Amino acid sequence: MGFMLGKSNSTLSTFTTTNQRISYDTGKIMERSVNRAMQSYRFTEKGNFQYEYQFLTEADYRTLIYMLNDRNSLRDGLFLLPIPYSDNSATAIYTPLYNTHNVYTISDDATAPWGMALSAITKVQADNTNTAKLATYDTDYLNVAASSLYYSGFIFQFNINAFVAAFSQNEIRRLTLQINGMNSSPVRLFCWNVSRSTWYLMDDFRYFDDSQFTDGSFYLYKQIVGQLGPTYGEVSVGDSYLDGNDIVTFMLVGNELNQQVMAQYVRLFVNGFWVDPEEPMDIENYMVSFTGAGRQGTLNLSEV
Repeated sequence: MGFMLGKSNSTLSTFTTTNQRISYDTGKIMERSVNRAMQSYRFTEKGNFQYEYQFLTEADYRTLIYMLNDRNSLRDGLFLLPIPYSDNSATAIYTPLYNTHNVYTISDDATAPWGMALSAITKVQADNTNTAKLATYDTDYLNVAASSLYYSGFIFQFNINAFVAAFSQNEIRRLTLQINGMNSSPVRLFCWNVSRSTWYLMDDFRYFDDSQFTDGSFYLYKQIVGQLGPTYGEVSVGDSYLDGNDIVTFMLVGNELNQQVMAQYVRLFVNGFWVDPEEPMDIENYMVSFTGAGRQGTLNLSEV
């Protein structure tokens, strides 16, 4: 078996491993006050992944080391799909698809949409041609124009029934949404909490140099990533964020009126993680003196 790893601009590659070790750091802080009472805090968990190699082929080594050294984003990272989800990746990786994984534009509401119910937001479904633009990493994109009267943005709905059928709704630990393309700042990423009927803010994304938004090499490929794990007061991601049809809903929206919002490429990873390699890596070691033989060592990845 192998895990899958890759950058935002490519299909993930599979790397066979001898062993996979996964742990989750809950970020607990436990201290006693002056009266000896315990003060305990617990933050959103972060995953740690360790992959061992007894024989990493030269071809895989060169692909892997090239990928680890490729800094293609200001806020950089790799997308990881661990075992066993990598063995059934079609159930764990989704791109927009007309009438299945739908894209909607929002541009007619004067009220901040994150204060509105999902059903109350005025949204228009993108047609087949425009939906397909967001399923390929290229120069095609969708733009919602700025308006002094309305908020602009997108709603992305993914039907992840295939994952639920193959594994379980209770097995969802992480929803990781990748979006390439940004032509204004700041933009906000939300996920609709079905159980509470409210929008959950996943992250705010800002960029300090507005002049870059006129540079196609920047605004087409600027990467933003939102990760959703179990949140405060929730039992599980599935219970809180999937509706009765296993649909999860995200919203990417400008922070104010008169702000355009774009997207060039969108992917959702179910139980996929945004990670960075730890230092140092010892996969440089040879099994034997170099004859084109494999290498050994350990690759450590930590969730960003």
